[in-house]
This record gives sequence, structure tokens and C-alpha cells, in this order.
Amino acid sequence: MTTLDAHDAENLDFWRALRADLTIEGSRPSPQFEVGDTAALMSTLRFEGYVNAPAIMPPTFVDPLRECVKCLHERRIPLPFAFVYDEFWHAF
Repeated sequence: MTTLDAHDAENLDFWRALRADLTIEGSRPSPQFEVGDTAALMSTLRFEGYVNAPAIMPPTFVDPLRECVKCLHERRIPLPFAFVYDEFWHAF
């Protein structure tokens, strides 16, 4: 059972206090990641159905996301709620 109630789920202050290091409706631009040869990656994706492209996102970007997932898990908040934070969208 989750510890999240309907009031908190809709309360931006709750989410901002939970993970003050992440943003909600922030004005920062999305980060740019160097992905390498996109033609080769797309070819692999079409053939294999997935792409393994390690180290595209630096640890300074990924670590706060990992900590957020850990925080939500510890509070038994369903993990899709991580997408209230801009940074999860920026990863995609």
C-alpha cells in the first residue's frame, strides 16, 4: 500500500519538498547528450529491437534520478510518479 494520498498527489509543494533537487515545470532547457552515430544506432534498433548505448548521460544527471526512484520506493509511492519531475522527461 502506498503512503501517497490524493491531496499530496495533486500538491506541487509536496513533490517539491520531497525532492528539492529536481524541478517541476522548470524553465531550464533540456540537456543535450552526445549519442554518437545515430544512423548506426537506428540500424541496430531496427535489427535488434533495442539499442545499448552506455554512458550517454553523465552520472551528475543520472544520480539524482536514481535517488528519486529510491525515495519513491521507500515511501511506497508508485514509480510512475517520478515523471512529475522535469528531469525524467529530459532523459527521453
